[in-house]
Amino acid sequence: MKTAHLILSIGNSHTIGRDKSVDRDRFHPKVYQWTKAGALDQPSRAMLDHVDGEADEFSPDLTFADAYLAANPSIDMLVFVPHAEGGTGFKDRRDNWSLGGRLLTGAVDRYNAAHAALVAEGTSVVSAGALFHNANPDYDQSDPDTHREDIGNLIHHLRENLTGYTPTTPIVIGGGMNAEEFTTLPSANFALFQANLNGADKRHPYVGSFDTINPRHGFAKGLPVPQCDPIHASRLGDQTIGLLRYFALARAAVNADPRSPFGELSFTADLTAFWDFRSGTPLDFSGNDNHLTRFGDQPPLYRLDAQLDALAWVRPAQSQTRVHQVPMRLPASYTIAAYVKLDTLDEPMAFLQQADGPVAQQHRLQYSKANKDIRAGHGGTADSVTFPASLIDTTSFFLLTLSYDASSRIMKLGLNGNVESKNENVPPHDSRPGSFLGAADAGSNNPLIGAMAYAMVVGRALKNPELKELWRATALLGLPTHPG
Repeated sequence: MKTAHLILSIGNSHTIGRDKSVDRDRFHPKVYQWTKAGALDQPSRAMLDHVDGEADEFSPDLTFADAYLAANPSIDMLVFVPHAEGGTGFKDRRDNWSLGGRLLTGAVDRYNAAHAALVAEGTSVVSAGALFHNANPDYDQSDPDTHREDIGNLIHHLRENLTGYTPTTPIVIGGGMNAEEFTTLPSANFALFQANLNGADKRHPYVGSFDTINPRHGFAKGLPVPQCDPIHASRLGDQTIGLLRYFALARAAVNADPRSPFGELSFTADLTAFWDFRSGTPLDFSGNDNHLTRFGDQPPLYRLDAQLDALAWVRPAQSQTRVHQVPMRLPASYTIAAYVKLDTLDEPMAFLQQADGPVAQQHRLQYSKANKDIRAGHGGTADSVTFPASLIDTTSFFLLTLSYDASSRIMKLGLNGNVESKNENVPPHDSRPGSFLGAADAGSNNPLIGAMAYAMVVGRALKNPELKELWRATALLGLPTHPG
């Protein structure tokens, strides 16, 4: 019995490609497609039978197919269902990809027809994945939360309606923003749009994402991939995009736990809030809906961090108004954790703080330029814990933890899972709503200058073994860290 792996290739013109192919651009003999006419066909040139693809153009499906077959040499057929069309998006003027929209419904029907035809002729069919590529029709049309919901609905719709799809079938989400659009940011949604794509694999199980402005694996350098016009990739750029799609599919296939490595922490049930900036959003992933509120009129905080190879909360020194409000009262007993990298030790910086009101109502976790140390406490100096800046540097990420037990009045300041400072007589705080993450107040006094990969608040003081457990999970992120 022959074995066929079936791939759905959908989205906009970035899926189709727009630059011209050359004579040597030919699909492997094992590659087939299900045409618009509803027939199985072996494509000869580089372009598949997309909704409005031109036969002489170059499709990134070609290099994807070469990489896929190299990794799966035993299969008899790699069958594409190509169903991309030029300008498609989720929202407003280009509503084709809204849930149940015309093109999405057509793509699902076409895929299911191909699956049924292959099975009918006695072929063993594996539903191997979907490749979805989208671009600017959305980020200037919808708010980031709506865009995330649209991506989630698309993934759900595919898994519910495509024959043979399961919750573990890998799905790829790709972005099509170019360098000019990303850097000029005429709309506040632009960077968040790209963050939504780049972080999709950290929100949905068995979903992988790729970003054409941040090519990985050494196939292309710079921002963006090579282009043939202001919007579309060149033939070389589409060759890169095809490879990026393959590696995104491979990542999706093993992405069983989008909260990894934090999903199995022993104290997950005690989380008050967990903001994972690797996903490029201010959403609280603890389930308590303590979503951060951004202050200031600067572009969003989420930008590419070279060491993360993903988006994080990155704030350079000149961007002083970027700050998030923490939307809850700090619990009476708590642990605050922040995984940060500082760009400088010559400026005061706050990590999580409420600096206004009576001293007894204040709490702070900060870097002190004057004292050259990390310090935390409830108000006055006597109610503080500190460790010297000699334990950190400006080239590495480090994990700060501050725990406080209201019954014992014990406060502990930790670095990378180790307790560096302890105070056994810190009065309780009287926290009010209005704490700020990455700054001392809404005016962004003492802003964090650097990057924050994640921050969390636990509703009790973690024990020393639990602090080490958190550090072990954090270390799995693979970022450069100072030994502390």
